[in-house]
Amino acid sequence: MKLLTLIPSLFSLILGFYLFNKPLSAIASIGWLIALMIFVWGVQSLLTYFRSDSSQRTVWQLLQAIVTIIFGFILLGSSAFSLSRLVITIIAYWILVVGILRLISSYQLRRSGFTKRTFLSGWGLLLLGILLLASPIFTSVFIGKFLSLILLVIGFSGTIASLRL
Repeated sequence: MKLLTLIPSLFSLILGFYLFNKPLSAIASIGWLIALMIFVWGVQSLLTYFRSDSSQRTVWQLLQAIVTIIFGFILLGSSAFSLSRLVITIIAYWILVVGILRLISSYQLRRSGFTKRTFLSGWGLLLLGILLLASPIFTSVFIGKFLSLILLVIGFSGTIASLRL
């Protein structure tokens, strides 16, 4: 029991220290997972579009799903995951496109009596996309450091728990 807690904790500590010293490799490491998430989100959006009532469908929702799938394919097929700047830049463009499409879609849905949440999320996505484009390397380093700190906290707490067992 003690060993089952200690081994993953030590692995988390080692990985956390490594990523803290090389934060850009964290983005390269999780880039594939981000690409997969974007692709799955696009497929899910496309399925939701076709399953929803025709009165709630807009061409902009369909376009958003297709664009998301395309960005997912670009990221999944890219051999440039080691270039953290490219990953963040592509994600920033994807977020900008989705934000614009969400604003257009929310305008049409609001005329049908829906709430303003989609409108606000569209503006939030636009702001996030602009921030990511403004400094992709800083964003990569920030995400890498944050991920390493999470792994360090998990490793330390797991090690302490295993020593107490």
